[in-house]
Amino acid sequence: MGVIIVKKPDKQFSVQTIGAVEDLIFGAKSLVQNKYRETVNTDYALFMGAEIETALMAIPIERINEAGLGIRTAVICEAGVENMAQLLKMSKKELIKIQGVGERSAFQAMAVAQNFEDSLRKTLFPRLNPDAPTAFSDRLVKNLYCLLQSKEDYESCKTILDEFENQLYQELELARRVQNSFRWLFTGTEKKEAALQSLNNLIRFLDSDAGCDLDQAVKHYRLIQGTPLSEVWLDFTSNAAAYYALLEAITGVKADRQKRQGDLPLELVERVEALSLNTALMKSSLRGYQEFGAKYAIVQKNTLLGDEMGLGKTLEAIAAMAHLQAAGKTHFVVICPASVLINWYREIIQHSQLIPSSIHGSDREIRLTEWAEKGGVAVTTYETLKVIAIPAEISVDLLVADEAHYVKNPEAKRSQALYQLVKRAEAVLFMTGTPLENNLQEMSSLILRLNPEIAEKISQKEVLTNEYQFRLMIAPVYLRRNRDDVLNELPELIQKEQWVDFGSQEQKDYRLAVLDGQFMLMRRMAWTGSGVNECPKLKRLLEICAEAKENGRKILIFSFFRDVIDTLSQALIDRSLEPITGSVTPARRQAIIDDFGTAPPGTALICQIQAGGVGLNIQMASVVIICEPQIKPALETQAISRAYRMGQTHTVFVYRLLTDNSVDEQMMTILQNKQQLFDSYARDSVIAESSFQAVDVSEKSLIDRILAEERRRLSLPDQQTS
Repeated sequence: MGVIIVKKPDKQFSVQTIGAVEDLIFGAKSLVQNKYRETVNTDYALFMGAEIETALMAIPIERINEAGLGIRTAVICEAGVENMAQLLKMSKKELIKIQGVGERSAFQAMAVAQNFEDSLRKTLFPRLNPDAPTAFSDRLVKNLYCLLQSKEDYESCKTILDEFENQLYQELELARRVQNSFRWLFTGTEKKEAALQSLNNLIRFLDSDAGCDLDQAVKHYRLIQGTPLSEVWLDFTSNAAAYYALLEAITGVKADRQKRQGDLPLELVERVEALSLNTALMKSSLRGYQEFGAKYAIVQKNTLLGDEMGLGKTLEAIAAMAHLQAAGKTHFVVICPASVLINWYREIIQHSQLIPSSIHGSDREIRLTEWAEKGGVAVTTYETLKVIAIPAEISVDLLVADEAHYVKNPEAKRSQALYQLVKRAEAVLFMTGTPLENNLQEMSSLILRLNPEIAEKISQKEVLTNEYQFRLMIAPVYLRRNRDDVLNELPELIQKEQWVDFGSQEQKDYRLAVLDGQFMLMRRMAWTGSGVNECPKLKRLLEICAEAKENGRKILIFSFFRDVIDTLSQALIDRSLEPITGSVTPARRQAIIDDFGTAPPGTALICQIQAGGVGLNIQMASVVIICEPQIKPALETQAISRAYRMGQTHTVFVYRLLTDNSVDEQMMTILQNKQQLFDSYARDSVIAESSFQAVDVSEKSLIDRILAEERRRLSLPDQQTS
């Protein structure tokens, strides 16, 4: 459609044109001068005020005497003041009027109540609960939604206004002469031509790419403002991590500074903090602890990031690469398990302007050549790394090894392939939420590739018995933060043990399995009953699934065994998706997870724990069922972390299905002991106990011990294991 050129004054048309441009400028300036940021701070203060008052209402007045003051709280309670919130609303004079409360007692009581409030203000972190919204949380989430959704509109409007705003105002001032017929009669020819020219310039602008882009951005912005709250909360539920990151960026409310920095020594923290992280190539905001993690990886060059699963280590690695690319670096490599290759590819595109290349599959050599020529992020798997050759002339500016515990065994070919690449890389970032599964040697083997000197020192017993010395020793290479320390907004994690009996036939078959030393069969015997009535574990699982559906929840189910997965698939045939097992391709896994995201409540996703328990983000599930205890606690921890991670907005329920008087009892004891070992050695980036307690207990010796104990319990003769 051609541009209409005005050759003579047309009052109605000029009014419409000038009004359209003025409305466009007003809308664009409203977007650029976005008041939502100011409103977020105001609404945040109101929201937190209401949350603090709710918390104070839950603190009974009797707690005043925890300080041993001897205040007569009974008379205060009889006067109708039953909690701290009510007490804080009273004046000292009102409190003294209560029979039995003197001036000194009133002063002390008010001081204690104020201390409770001050403590809550320091420790209470905002948790936006979609299941129980309030007027304050509604407003806060809506404002955050508008900011997030209008990010691209903001950039578009700002760029266009910076270029055209002053010119448009000049054109408007001249073009307005056309609107006044009386004034037009007494306007000179030259000014009339200038006015008509300005009006035509405004018409051209409205029809130009810039004008159309501005119009589209303003219309989208106004559409966003009218989004119903139900849709806003739905977006929050699926994208909570982005909301909390933005809230943190605007309000400045962050996790405890020391915990955010992984309890590192002050000198190292200052060196890391001195780096200004360049986020120009990032599309997403970083949490405070994520920014510190990215800077730590850049400053220290060769590092092991051991943040607990679910904290967003992927985003930290992407931020580090984005910073380096902004500084002129060009070639990055990400090595990961095949199960998360597509997830890495997607996240790089979603969170940054970096260009990923998937070096995997039949066209891997073509993609590798393109990456070598153009640069970007080469994403490949541990298995593919064994068969490709990254050109020797290419300098790898940052090598990222995700789930780095895959290469803790130096004899494995995939480990050796990675170690060769480590030697060539300018900087190396190992990432794993479980750096220690069984013993200290596994953690040391990872550090050895990053800093041999530190690895050698931490093997000395005199170092291991000194917590402070050990912390200082590993600080330059190892950083770990825990969920409870930095993700204060996470909902509750409730873990329940569900004990059942064997079915009648299962009980008989279990004794035979113990007699024959069939350890793996013993572990899954409680799933062999024919039908629900003969399989108590299956019956309990179906009950949990039914309850989850009634409560609008989705379910993740994990088992080690393929035949158990087949049993579950048959039992849940109309309520579950295709199971994720080791034989499912990475692309298909991601497609299944995408389908799970849009599936109705009550849908179950069944996963082999070795495949679905690693590296996948499945926050849409809030019920996790583990079908049998695992030998390694890391498997269960990783499985739970698929759902209980940054972005989860619902309370997560974990059900462990266990059979009484079976191998499950001993397995649970082993799990607890191993978890304690991990907590002591790696959880807080320190070793709290001596090396003598980090004894490597092989799986075979554990199995032998369990079998011997089960035979003794069942009064069965000793037998060779198989």
